[in-house]
Amino acid sequence: AACCFLTPKNFCINVLLYLLMLPFLGVLVSWWPFFIVQTGKIWYIIAMYILGIESSCDETAVALVEREGQDRVLDEQIRSQVDLHAKYGGVVPEIASRNHYEAIDALTREVLENTGLSVKDLDMISLTRGPGLMGALLVGLSFAKGLAFSNKIPLVPVDHIQAHIESAFIDNPDIEYPLVALIVSGGHTTLFH
Repeated sequence: AACCFLTPKNFCINVLLYLLMLPFLGVLVSWWPFFIVQTGKIWYIIAMYILGIESSCDETAVALVEREGQDRVLDEQIRSQVDLHAKYGGVVPEIASRNHYEAIDALTREVLENTGLSVKDLDMISLTRGPGLMGALLVGLSFAKGLAFSNKIPLVPVDHIQAHIESAFIDNPDIEYPLVALIVSGGHTTLFH
């Protein structure tokens, strides 16, 4: 019965139910970015489904990540705008914003369809908060806020540059700090130590 109870469908409901059931389940060891619960000598790691939305410049990207001990990208969809901007010799912010607006809903639907999950299965939504083009960021923010608010899902803003560093851990969980990271990202190219 505990395993069935611990399968999350909604982050907020799980936290509330967990707190109410705490005396019966055991000790909450960690809740971020996934639940780890210990009952006696048995440890339960409960997966979280996180929808990530990226719209900082000239690509719209949506991905669904499962956090269950290790990170796993269940699906990702990207719509590039390189061809749209090529004739101008660089990114035109207004064209980028309009293209994000036209693509973001379809990409999100495609990711959810490909994974067999629905919005109600999401435990968290993350989005790029910057740096990036203001209009492009606002499209992602508006979409993510609307989706999160209407479905009562926690919303977590993510720094675009820091996310580049952290993304290396998805396929390489053995990487340890301290480290040196080179981010090559347009005007935000940086060497971190």
